[in-house]
Amino acid sequence: MKNKKPLYILAAVAGVVLIGGLVYYLTRGGENNANFAGGTWWVCTDKACKHEFNLSMKQLSDWHKDKSHAGLPVACQKCGKPAARASKCPACGALTEWTHSTTTCSKCQKTLPPE
Repeated sequence: MKNKKPLYILAAVAGVVLIGGLVYYLTRGGENNANFAGGTWWVCTDKACKHEFNLSMKQLSDWHKDKSHAGLPVACQKCGKPAARASKCPACGALTEWTHSTTTCSKCQKTLPPE
């Protein structure tokens, strides 16, 4: 019988590569995360605009990483003025500007999930 040691080494290396690839595939970051699976909701603070939009966690991260936005609040995608975080009501779908004391939907008055 020939020496099977090189075959075992090849199988071990292939196994490590396969397991490494599987771990990477299962743990790599996506657009969002478990805490904000649907991304984050925003409302323009300009009363004339009031544009509502959603940012994935990746988009939000990219915004803050961009050096031209350093220290600036997220801007409205429509008019460019500051936007405020919002909570989306699971009952009616309306967005309510988020504060630490926000507990109910501004439209239907149902309880909002905690942020």
